[in-house]
Amino acid sequence: MYRESLQDKAHELIERSSRPLSHLEVVSAVLGFPNAAGPVARRLAIALLRGDVRFHYRAYQGWELAEAPPPDAPLRTLTFTVVDTETTGSAPPCRVTELGAVRVRGRRLGQEFQSLLNPGVALPSLISQVTGITQAMLARAPSPDVVIPQFRRFLGRTVLVAHNLAFDSKFLCHEFRLQGLKPPEAPGLCTLQLARSLLRLRGNDLSQVAAHFRIDPANRHRALGDARTAARVFLRLLDILESRGIETLGDAIGLTRPGR
Repeated sequence: MYRESLQDKAHELIERSSRPLSHLEVVSAVLGFPNAAGPVARRLAIALLRGDVRFHYRAYQGWELAEAPPPDAPLRTLTFTVVDTETTGSAPPCRVTELGAVRVRGRRLGQEFQSLLNPGVALPSLISQVTGITQAMLARAPSPDVVIPQFRRFLGRTVLVAHNLAFDSKFLCHEFRLQGLKPPEAPGLCTLQLARSLLRLRGNDLSQVAAHFRIDPANRHRALGDARTAARVFLRLLDILESRGIETLGDAIGLTRPGR
């Protein structure tokens, strides 16, 4: 089960606010220091939020959530969240049973998210055989109304990445809507489509692409294991994009469009 950080709590606080929040408002609500002096509140808020790309400080106004990156944003400046979902079926209204995600920034793997979810429906035996996830495991797992808001805050406005993004994004959007949450605003990148465009392989399954890069796809068909593998594949694909002079988010997304 993912443990929410202080930054996640700040994200929820700012998201619920209709205006930017001051240093003192942030440290009062998140750190429990309502009487911190101005300079102290400023130092604490900066130490808490400045290193997290989900936040932006607007001078003379306060802390707010960062905007979704524009198409001309350089890839090297962006933070990506590589995600994988395990589900009860092939399309909604089937439900998510496990979420795994890895942040990527500066060509390095970062913070991770992992949690089972109890979808409140039966898990088909075939899926249980493939993933190793059992009905008993899900019965002990937290419900989507706990996990999905946590994951939405973890995602923020980072760029969503997945191997077969269309599959994962439709499930995430379905789960977000069930919880009354907005789907991601930032555009996404699909490592499956990038691999098809950049590599000449007989197959584009995650295991096959990982094998091409000599990456061991450990813990296959579990969300965090596949997210880690996809994240390592994504790093190699970023290297290829750079070598071919593809530098912006929009140009990378263009490679994944039909007809390329």
